[in-house]
Formats: sequence, structure tokens, C-alpha cells
Amino acid sequence: MLRNTWNLPAPDSVEAILQEQRLEKPHELAAAEMSLLQDEVENRHMVVSLSKALALGAARGGVGELDVACIDVSELDTAIADALQLGPKTDDAERLLSAAKLIRRLRGVLMAGNWQWVASVLAEARDAKQIFPPVSLRELQAAQDELDNRTLVSTLVSALSRGGAATTIGDVNAGGIQLAAIDEALAQARAVGVKSAEATQLVMTAHMIRGIRAALKAGNFEEARTLLEGMEGNVLASQAADEVQFARLHVDNWSIIAELTAALGAGSHEGVLGELNAHTVQIARLDVAISHALEGGCHTVEARHLLASALLVRRLRGALLDANYAQLESVLAEAAREPAVLVPRVEAELRDARALLAFREAMASLSAALEAQDEGKLVDALARAARLGLADHPTASVRSLVETATLTLGRI
Repeated sequence: MLRNTWNLPAPDSVEAILQEQRLEKPHELAAAEMSLLQDEVENRHMVVSLSKALALGAARGGVGELDVACIDVSELDTAIADALQLGPKTDDAERLLSAAKLIRRLRGVLMAGNWQWVASVLAEARDAKQIFPPVSLRELQAAQDELDNRTLVSTLVSALSRGGAATTIGDVNAGGIQLAAIDEALAQARAVGVKSAEATQLVMTAHMIRGIRAALKAGNFEEARTLLEGMEGNVLASQAADEVQFARLHVDNWSIIAELTAALGAGSHEGVLGELNAHTVQIARLDVAISHALEGGCHTVEARHLLASALLVRRLRGALLDANYAQLESVLAEAAREPAVLVPRVEAELRDARALLAFREAMASLSAALEAQDEGKLVDALARAARLGLADHPTASVRSLVETATLTLGRI
């Protein structure tokens, strides 16, 4: 009867017959076969129980969103306890029990949230991967992916949190900018793969921050500005927010300084002393630079001094364009009162403007002295003319006036 029942799909029938025979104490000729059959039943039960338990209770969710709260080990614990009590009778059962023990440990450390232990269990599992059924291999891979993702995210966050440009605007401190940590984090990303939205965002951010750091470290602010402009519209990881903001401020400060410096270096009055050539005076570039500086703000002493200088030079050039010599005199008086806020590069333009006023005063003084035929006034006027070198002035009318005044003084 037992032999007829063995191949039926209901193993409980076999177990029932074996139980009945144990109660009846079978003949010794049948005892050996009954014992063998008992072992087979127990082994099959063990394999089925362990296989079923391994297929249930695993963590669920994608990488970066693995839900360990849904882990259930109750069935696995029962299956392992039964297997240990019965004892595996075949190599397959032995391997399945070993796999179940490792999976139970994995689920335990996952529930505990101890990712260092998770790494240890996964390392042990890698050395024995041949013992695991496909369903367990998938569970192990999910845990490995989650571990890799967490490690990568942690590495990227750490790399982004240190080694940036100095937080004092205008003082980049190129020597303190670090690239190695970001390079290592990006290399790790290439090695393990990027498998979550968070990691994807961090890798994108790291690439951008790496470029900005390299540009700032090399003093290439033009490149840094291009990179920052290219970031517009991208949602970067929050860990880089402060660094990006300071990079923008550094670059904006550099841009303002460069633009103001260039504008102050071009468009000043050119020509012979005393001759106002308004067409040489340019203010458009200066107006744009001043507008950008006022809009962006000047965050360093250098930028503020350049802006103050640019505003003063703008008024000076405006006075020249309008031939408003009273306004020009007022601007020069202001410059004399606050020399500390002006940058050295405007001194030549101020000096030329002073010389223009001095020329006009000297010429007026010569004309007045000649008209008055006053010796003292002629001496004073000629002294002014001598300081300006008007006797050698390229304009004939100027030289003639000096010569006339000199001759007149000699006759008085």
C-alpha cells in the first residue's frame, strides 16, 4: 500500500501510512525500508518548507526605496527550526538550510538597520553563492544594490561637503580646493553603477561641482562663469547649494571687477592739452559696467572702490561731454576729498582733467593780465603757463599768447 501511495501527489498519505506502520511495529524485513522512506519524507518536507519560506518575507521596493518594514521571518524561523530538528538528509537539503540561515541573518540585520553587518553578511554570501536558489539570489542582489547605493550616496555627500572654494568672497584660496574626493566618488559611481534617483542627482551635481572647482582652482573665472550659466534649470543636490552660491558670488565679484576695470581703462579723453575732443570720450561701456555692479552688488573692498571710481569718472566724462567746466571742477574737488576710495588706474584721467582746467585758467589769466597790462598779473600768469609748458604747446595760438605776454612783461 505504501509503495502504491508514494508517487501520488499527496505526501500526507505517505506520512499517514508511515505513522500507522510505526504504531504497528512492522516486521524487521520492512523496518529498513520504512526508515528509508521516513527519511525521504522528512527531507522532502524540509526542502519544501525551506523553499517556501525563502520565497516569502523579503524586503520590497526599488533601489533607494527598499522597504525593510515588510520583512517577515516567522515562516523562515519555523522552517529552519524544523530542519534543524529533523536534520538534512541530502546535499540539496544541506545547501538549502545553509542558504536559509544566511538569508535569515541578512533579514535580521536589515531590520536592525545595521548596514555594516549587512555588508558582512553579503560578503559571506558571495563566497557561497552556489548554495542559493534563484529567489534568494534576487533577494541578495536587492540588498547588495541598496548597500552600494547607500555607500555611494554617503561618499558623494561627503565629497560635496568639503574641499570647496573659500567662503570669503574674493578670496578663492585655490590651494584649499580639493578634487580628489569628488574624483574618487565619481569613480565609485562608475564601478557600482547609479541605481537610484538620489544617486543620479548627486552624480550630476558632483560632475558640475568638479568642473567649477577645477576652474576656480586654475583661476579660470571665465570657465567657471560658463559652467554656472550652464547649471540654470538643473535641480542640484542640496549639499552643493552653499558651494554653488559662493561660486556665483566669487564669479560675479570677478566679473564686476573685470568689467569695471576694462571700462575705466578705455574711453578717457584724448588730445592736445586744452583742446576738448568730445568724440574721444566714451561712456556707454562705463554705464553698462556700473549698471551690472549696482545690480549684482559689490561684495569686496576692491569691487566697491572700483565702483566708486567708475561713478566719479562717469560724472567727469559727462562734464567733459557737456563742456560743463563747473561740474568738472566739482568732480575733481570730490576726488580730492576722498582719494582713499579711488583706484590708482583713474589717477591719469583725473590728472588730465586737472590739467585741462589749469590750462583754461592759465589762458584766461594770460588774457586778463595782457588786457590789464599789470606786471604782477603777468608774472603770475606766465608762471602758470610755465608750469604747464605752454611756451612749447603744439597749438600756435597758445604759444603766441605766451610770447606776447612775455614781451609785454619785458616792456613794462
